[in-house]
Amino acid sequence: MGRIKRVREFGDPDYIRIDQAVFKFNCCEDAVRSIAKQCDAQRKVNGSVFYDYAKLKRYFDLSPAN
Repeated sequence: MGRIKRVREFGDPDYIRIDQAVFKFNCCEDAVRSIAKQCDAQRKVNGSVFYDYAKLKRYFDLSPAN
């Protein structure tokens, strides 16, 4: 019999980095940083900055389209 592989389920990540946020939400780094501070989505861990994906996504989904 073969080995059973555990398949990781892909979905939305919990936290993302600034370069991933810029790509996902199609805006500049300064905009992501200011929005993350406003909606309390910024976390600092050992000198690295991570952003709560769910909070940022909710902000961009609920903001009016320009």
